[in-house]
Amino acid sequence: MNKFNERLRLLVEESGLNKCEFAKRVGIPPSTFAYYLKDREPKYDILIDIAVKCNTTPNWLIGFSEERNGNDSFNKEINHYRNVLNKISELANISKPFK
Repeated sequence: MNKFNERLRLLVEESGLNKCEFAKRVGIPPSTFAYYLKDREPKYDILIDIAVKCNTTPNWLIGFSEERNGNDSFNKEINHYRNVLNKISELANISKPFK
């Protein structure tokens, strides 16, 4: 199990929700969420969505940081990821911007 799986399990446990309810809360199909709990990591846009909805940071979720709670540095980090994703979309001529 990697850091992402461990920390995702911790968030589920702390939420008091069952796995299916938690998956719905963060906007992920329960079957996909089950894979994340086992051994897979999400794409960056999904990682960001999970972090935002759980008031944590993407870097904490994947084990790059021990700073867990969202704050001003988190907002800067999220904006950075969104800018990167939007630039990639722009370069790939994808019309759907990331919000």
